[in-house]
Order: sequence, then C-alpha cells, then structure tokens
Amino acid sequence: MSKISKKMKKHRAITLIELLIYLAITMIVLVVIIDLVTRIAQNKTSTLGQEEVISTARFLGERLTYAVKQASSIDGSYPADDINLTYNASTVTFSMVGGQIFYQEGMGPPVALTNAKVEIAAPGGSNIFTKFENADAQSVEIKFNVRFKQNNLSRDFETAVLARGK
Repeated sequence: MSKISKKMKKHRAITLIELLIYLAITMIVLVVIIDLVTRIAQNKTSTLGQEEVISTARFLGERLTYAVKQASSIDGSYPADDINLTYNASTVTFSMVGGQIFYQEGMGPPVALTNAKVEIAAPGGSNIFTKFENADAQSVEIKFNVRFKQNNLSRDFETAVLARGK
C-alpha cells in the first residue's frame, strides 16, 4: 500500500450516505420530541380547563344555593337569567350579562362572580333561574353551563333550592 492510501484511511471523511442517515435519525428524534412537547401542552390546557370549569361551577352553585336558602322572598317573573332575592328588606340580584354572572346588593355596583376565562350560559337556550311556588314555600331551579373559552370544555350544572321564607 502506498503512503497516500494509508493517509486517506486515517483521515476518512464522512460520506453523503452517512450524512443522510445521521440527518434522518436526528429528524426522527426531533419529531418525537416536538410531538411529546405538543401533547404535554395540550394536556396542560385540558387539565387547566377542567379545573377552571369545575371550580367555577362549584363556586357559583354554592353561592347561588346559599343565597336562595337565606332569602326571605324571591321577586320577579320567572324563568329568567336574573334572580332578585330579598333579605330583611334588602335586595340582592344575581344576573347574567355577557356570559358572566354578576352579584349586586341594593343600588351598589355589580360585582363579577366569574372570570373572563369562562363563559356562563343557560343550557339548551332556556333560562338559568326558574321559580316554583306553592302555598307553603318557594323554590328555585338553577341550571347553567360553564364553558372554558380556551378549549371549549364545558359542563352543565343543575340544582333546586328551597327558599327559607315566602
């Protein structure tokens, strides 16, 4: 063997085929990593949406249930997306405006009970509040849907509450 061929074996360059194989392997690894990162981000958004929907539905359900139970009377005509409750001559109103639920005491400013991440709606195009009345008691059926705006995850909530007074 000549000195030139010995030197060429020592300083062997990468061939085009080897380069293509390395690039293909690198691309496969990158695709797997990108897919994994994308799935993690989607799962995070889904989990965040579920937590937001459940916590909002639970908070609104408990807040509205407590308010109706404590009310001495339920005023207004129903079914409606607003409810007017009386507590010892003081009026409290819960109303749906622009997909949000607001609470207002007397002539005070309305306070949002929900945040901009979710949207509240009456399920099936009905109303949120329906009042039932008989000679002995008043009760309210509360139905609403909570939708997480980022991924459209939604849940329905429904309960009936007996008011304390008539």
